[in-house]
Amino acid sequence: MRRVQSPAFEVESVAVPALGGTGDASRLPLDALRKGLRDGAAQAIYLCFGESDLAILDLLPLLSATERARARRASEQSLAVKFVVGRWLLRSILGAILDLSPEEIPLGVGPHGKPMLERDFPGCPSFNLAHSGAWAVLAIATGTTVGVDLERIRPLADADRLARRILTPREQEHYRRLARSARESALLTAWVGKEAVLKALGAGISGSPASIEVGLDPVAVARPVGFLAATVPPVPWFLCELTPPSGYLGVIALEGAPRPLLSWQAHLATLWSP
Repeated sequence: MRRVQSPAFEVESVAVPALGGTGDASRLPLDALRKGLRDGAAQAIYLCFGESDLAILDLLPLLSATERARARRASEQSLAVKFVVGRWLLRSILGAILDLSPEEIPLGVGPHGKPMLERDFPGCPSFNLAHSGAWAVLAIATGTTVGVDLERIRPLADADRLARRILTPREQEHYRRLARSARESALLTAWVGKEAVLKALGAGISGSPASIEVGLDPVAVARPVGFLAATVPPVPWFLCELTPPSGYLGVIALEGAPRPLLSWQAHLATLWSP
C-alpha cells in the first residue's frame, strides 16, 4: 500500500526559506524544532504547493472524514489541493511533536473555522495555519496563543473602500496622508497584521478588523497591538514580522510578549511500502 511519511524539515533563519540541506533531514531538524519549542521560540514552517506534482489522493487517508468531505466540496481543484496539503502539514507537524501518526491527531475546527485540537495534550503548542498563492505557513509556539497570516503582494480592488472598512480612525488618518502610490502596500500590511490577530482570537474574517490597531508601516521589530476600548484583551498582544518568500507578506501575532522566531521549510515526501 502507499503510505505518507512526515515532512522532511530544514532549519532556516534568513530571509527566504532554504531548499536543500545536509545531514539526516528526518531527525536532526525535528530535534531542533522540539528544542525551539522548549526554549520558548515561535516557529514558522513553510510549504510550497508548487514544488512537486501532488496527487492529493495520496494524502486523503491522513485526514478525517469531515476534512475529506470538505476537500470534495471545494469549488476548484486548486482550493482542494491547498486545503488537503495544509491539513497534511498541520497533522504531520503536530504528530511529530506529540509522537502520534498524522491520522491520529484529533483535529477539529472552532466556531469560525480555526483548526484546533478536540482534546488537550500536555506540551502541545498553540498553532495556526495560513496560505496564499503557492505557499502555506504554519505557526506554532508553546505557552501563548498564536495567529498567522500570509498574503501574496498584489493590487487591491477599491483600496479606499477597504480602508474605510478595516482601519481604525487613526489608521485612516495615516492612510489619507500617504501618496496614492503607497496606499495599497500600506493597506495590505495592515490587513495581514489584523488578520493574524483575528485568527489568533478565533474570529478570523468574521471579526472586526477596525477594532484592532496595528499601523500601516512594516513590522520591522515586535510591535504592540492596539485595541479599541470595548475590545481590550486582558493581556497584551504583539506582532512579529515573518520572513516569507519574495512577493509575500507574513505576520505572526503572539499573546503576552514577543519571542524569538525560527523559520523552517517543509517538503512533501511520499514513502512507498508493501
